[in-house]
Amino acid sequence: GDPVGAIATWNLITINEGEFLFDALIKMTRHGIERLVVMADATPVGLVEMSDILGFLSSHSHVIALRVDAAKDFSALTSASTGIFELARSLFAQRVSVRFIMDLLAELHRRIVARNYQLLASEETLAGTCLLVLGSEGRGEQVMRTDQSNALVISPELVWPDRQAQLEEFTRRTQQLGYPPSPRRMVVSNPDWSMGADQWAIRLKQWAQAETSDAVLGISAFLDATPVAGRAGLFEPLDALLADILPRESGFWQRFVQPALEPGAPPQFFESGTRNGREIDVKRFGLFPLVHGARTLALEAGLSASNTFRRLEGLKESGSIDGGLADDLVEAFLVLNQLRLAQQLRRLEDKEATPVSADLANTVHTGTLSSGDMSLLREAFRAVRG
Repeated sequence: GDPVGAIATWNLITINEGEFLFDALIKMTRHGIERLVVMADATPVGLVEMSDILGFLSSHSHVIALRVDAAKDFSALTSASTGIFELARSLFAQRVSVRFIMDLLAELHRRIVARNYQLLASEETLAGTCLLVLGSEGRGEQVMRTDQSNALVISPELVWPDRQAQLEEFTRRTQQLGYPPSPRRMVVSNPDWSMGADQWAIRLKQWAQAETSDAVLGISAFLDATPVAGRAGLFEPLDALLADILPRESGFWQRFVQPALEPGAPPQFFESGTRNGREIDVKRFGLFPLVHGARTLALEAGLSASNTFRRLEGLKESGSIDGGLADDLVEAFLVLNQLRLAQQLRRLEDKEATPVSADLANTVHTGTLSSGDMSLLREAFRAVRG
């Protein structure tokens, strides 16, 4: 008979025995597998199966992921993606930590966007391009589908005669999937966000030398970028280049952090003389200042993390910020996302907007909050402003 080594799997995907079940589920979803080797220190001690986790968590994320990956056309992809709302609602109702919900759903969002691109692009185009997701998508912090933020790095050797038409179709289809274009048109159909690798290198150098808010936001977007389709090798040199060329003097950090300071304090929770409540943009007054502040401090400290949780944890571990402050900011980030997700789900349930429109996706109506949630929101804003 033939030796078994010829068909054995050698590059095993593992998980440590002390990690959470949701970490295992996210890892399986990301790698498209149904079992992990469980490790105690450096020793394999067992296997954990997808069926074991699903039996415990009663989640169907793997079904969505498999259907997305198996989609042969846009109609099948659209159908596969419809389960995300029900999954989010189920997880939220089970009081699953919003951090795990964010991790899991962000991975599914990335797979949907990647499959959409793969269905449009030829093999040659996929080999000669790298699709990036930016912003909350890039950081893995997008829960419900809000705006799409993406960019494309193109190999100088790629011949792509119908490039603009295909990229416009990709943006249109992504919008049909429930991701409206970002207000800043940070999408691949915009030539400013779809360039050759050499053009991107020039753009990054321009951003690093400029003193404008657009340059800061451009650098921020690229710092959070994650490759999801095509050839990741096109992005990696640009990622390294940006790290090398950023100025390190105090004046740069003062300019870079400025957008986090601009929103100021949120408005009063109630209109004067009423108890009806009001819509408050928790992204503008809470999430964005926290995310950009953590990004700035992590960049200044030389940390490579591109996720807000990991940035705050890295800053705490390195002693760059006080441990108590880091914990307060992590808690504030969780609270703001949890309250935002609760209202997004309620609006989708009430069919106020499907998908949640950009002007509602990031707002919380204080009139719908319990006194306990009101206190949590107030404390979260206080932690961010402090």
